[in-house]
Amino acid sequence: MRYRFRFSIKKNGCITMTYTFVVNPFPLKTMNHKFIVALGALLLAAFAQAQDTWDLARCVNYALENNITVRIGDLNKLRAEVNYAQAKAQTLPSLNGFASHTYNFGQTIDPYTNQFANSMVQSDNFGLSSSLNLFSGLAVYNSIQQSKHLMLAGAFSSDKAKNDVALLVSSAYLQIVLNEELLKVATQQRNITQQQEERTQKLVDAGAAPLGNLLEVQAQMATEDLNVVQAQNNLDLSYVSLKQLLQVKDADNFRIALPVVELPADVAIGATIGQIYDLAVQNMPELKAAQANYDASEIGVKVAKGGMSPTLSLNASIGTGYSGISKEVVGINSLGQSPIGQTESGETVYTENFQAITQVKPFTDQLNGNFNQSVGFRLSVPIFNGLSTRTNIALAEISRSNSELNLEQAKNTLYTSIQQAYTDAVAALNRYKALQKSEEAFKLSFNYSEQRFNVGMLNVVDYNQSKNRLIKAQSDLLQARYQLIFRLKVLDFYQGRAITL
Repeated sequence: MRYRFRFSIKKNGCITMTYTFVVNPFPLKTMNHKFIVALGALLLAAFAQAQDTWDLARCVNYALENNITVRIGDLNKLRAEVNYAQAKAQTLPSLNGFASHTYNFGQTIDPYTNQFANSMVQSDNFGLSSSLNLFSGLAVYNSIQQSKHLMLAGAFSSDKAKNDVALLVSSAYLQIVLNEELLKVATQQRNITQQQEERTQKLVDAGAAPLGNLLEVQAQMATEDLNVVQAQNNLDLSYVSLKQLLQVKDADNFRIALPVVELPADVAIGATIGQIYDLAVQNMPELKAAQANYDASEIGVKVAKGGMSPTLSLNASIGTGYSGISKEVVGINSLGQSPIGQTESGETVYTENFQAITQVKPFTDQLNGNFNQSVGFRLSVPIFNGLSTRTNIALAEISRSNSELNLEQAKNTLYTSIQQAYTDAVAALNRYKALQKSEEAFKLSFNYSEQRFNVGMLNVVDYNQSKNRLIKAQSDLLQARYQLIFRLKVLDFYQGRAITL
C-alpha cells in the first residue's frame, strides 16, 4: 500500500516546482496508517502557510495597526482626549489634605495655648482644605468647549493619517499587480521567442534557413531574457516598497493576492469637479480638522477675555493639631501655710499653698479639643497685572486669524488636489482608450507578420521589430490600465468611498 502526496508550489502565478512525496508503509511494524495521516496533515499545514497571501483589505488593516505615522496620530488623538477630560474636571471642587510635624527651638508661642516657651516644643498640625470656583467669567466653560474642539481636531487628524497610509498602500499594492502583469507579458514573449529559436534551429540544421536568422533570434532571446530579469527586479522592488509601508516582520513569505481588476468597456468619469468637491467637504478629515481648530481658536478668544472678569470662589477647611507644651492638671500637692498679713487686732493671717501636678495633654484629647472649621467666599477683581490679560487676548485673536487662514488654505488645497486628480483621471482615461486601439492595431500587425514569417516571406529582423512593437504596446496598455484604475479609485476616495479591488 502506497501513499502519494503531491504539492505544487506557485510563484508569480506560475508553477515553478513540483514535489511528490511517496510513503511506502513497509515494514508495517515501523509505520502505520495514523502516522501517514499525521504526516500528510503536517505537510498540508506547511504548504498552506507557505501559500498565505494578503489581499488589499488585509494590507490596509495591517498598516493601520502597525504603521508608525498612524500610531503617532493615535497617540495625539489620545492626548487630546485626556486634555478634554482634564478640562471638564476643572468644574469639580479641589480637596487637599496636609500634615506637619515640627520642632521649635528658642522662644516661641504655642498656637493652641498662646503661651511662651523657651524650650524645644513639638507640634503637629492636620487639616483638609477645599475650594470651588463659582464664577470666573465663563473661562472654565469656554475652556471645556475649546478642549472639546481640539479633541475633535485630533481625531480628524488621526483619520487623515490613516487615509494617507491607505492611499499609499493601495498605490503600492496596485504597482505590484501591474508588475506581476508586466512580468507575465515578458515571460510569455520570452516563451514565444524560445519556440521561435527552436524552430529556427531546426531550419538551420536542415539547411532551410541561413545561420544569420538563428543569430538574430538568439540576440532577441537575450534581450527578452533581460526584459524578464528587469520585470522580476521591478516586481521585487515593488514588494519591498509595500513591505516597508506595512512594516511586516515576516517578510520572506509575504505575497499579495492577485485580484481580477476589470474595467467596463464604457468606463467613464461620472462626476464633475464641483460634485466631487462638495462630497469631499463633507468627508475629508483634514478639512474637518481645520474647521475644528478654527472653532477652538474662536473659543480661545473667549477664554482669554475671561481673564478680565472677577473671580468668585468658595473656600472651606477643617483642621486640628497637637502641642508638646499643652498641659492639664492631674492633681494638687499642699505646700503648707504661709503668712500673708495681719488683722486689725494684730493677728497673723495665713494661707494654704498648693502646687498643681500637670502632664502633657494626651494626643487624642488635643486633636479633639483643637478641632476647627472655616468656610468663606473669596472675590478676586483684576485691576492691573502687567497687561498679561490683554496680551493673552491679543495672542488668542492672532491664533484665531491664523486658524482661519489655515482653514481657507485647507479648502484651497483640497479643491486643487481634486482638480488635479480629476485632470489626471481624464488624461489616464484618454490614454487608456488610445492605447487600446494602438495595442489592437499592433496585435493585428504582429499576427500578420507571424504568418508571413512562418512561410518565409518575412525576415527575422522585421519579425522581431513587429513583436517588439507589440510588446511595448501591451506594456503601455497595462500601465495605462492600472494607472486609470488608481486614478478612478482616488476620485472614489474623495467622494467618501472605500478603496477596494
